[in-house]
Amino acid sequence: MANLLVLGDIHGALAALRAICDLVASLDSMLRPDAILATGDFVSVFHLPVSHANTAARQLMTEIERELSGLGCEVLCVAGNHDRPDLWGVNGCLRSVDAYAGATECSVHGFRVIGLGGSWQLGMFPYEWEDGAVLTERVRQLIPQCDVVPEVFLTHAPPAGAGVGSLHSGGEVGSQTIQELIVERQPVLSVCGHVHEAAGWGLLGKTWVLNAGVICGMTRLADPTPGNRGPSNLVNSQANFYLIQLVSPGDSFLALEGHLLKGRWLLRWLRAEAGHINVTNHP
Repeated sequence: MANLLVLGDIHGALAALRAICDLVASLDSMLRPDAILATGDFVSVFHLPVSHANTAARQLMTEIERELSGLGCEVLCVAGNHDRPDLWGVNGCLRSVDAYAGATECSVHGFRVIGLGGSWQLGMFPYEWEDGAVLTERVRQLIPQCDVVPEVFLTHAPPAGAGVGSLHSGGEVGSQTIQELIVERQPVLSVCGHVHEAAGWGLLGKTWVLNAGVICGMTRLADPTPGNRGPSNLVNSQANFYLIQLVSPGDSFLALEGHLLKGRWLLRWLRAEAGHINVTNHP
């Protein structure tokens, strides 16, 4: 079994990160994470210039690592479009699994974790790529060939086609490349962020896709059924996290979802099984 703590885009929200780490550290030992999956956007280009020479950006990354290291496990991450692909050379507990940035995959209790950071090209962020066939073929060359090892995808951008890359307007902005790779490889789970308003669960074939959104901001508390999403389903939360228990290569798992609302934690267990997600009692 692998316990994966999933954190959406951080964007420098240190207070939210501290609240999450404190709560997770207080959980029963059986729920302690074996690894943390972080979807990127550790900083925001609207608040900090993204540069190796920028002292504030480097200090923020150091503080983020200090908080995450307290949980005593590796942090598998990709860089978001707001970040530099190399995360400014910060080491510590962060380990990139971003194939496009030259990293290799990582194994967590028998599950292979493969990453792809950045997002589609808008011309205003430090880590962007041109979505489509050329990118798809390039990533295919960088990741292992398909085999029997169960996989988890960690991307910054969401895939198209799963309902987790849709704007309030209904427009789909998810990545065709990420969609194609998921359909081809059918990982057990695919985790992303980037499109905050599309936070929630979706399906691509047998693969559950979680858009973890942001750790501080909009989150989805309503019916977790894929496709049931919209502005009315969103609330503003002080902190958000997901702790996912992967037991086997099958398409079922448990997820503890946590949202800090007005100073109090709302925790609920979800069970993903046979193409549905249902709120369940503590296992």
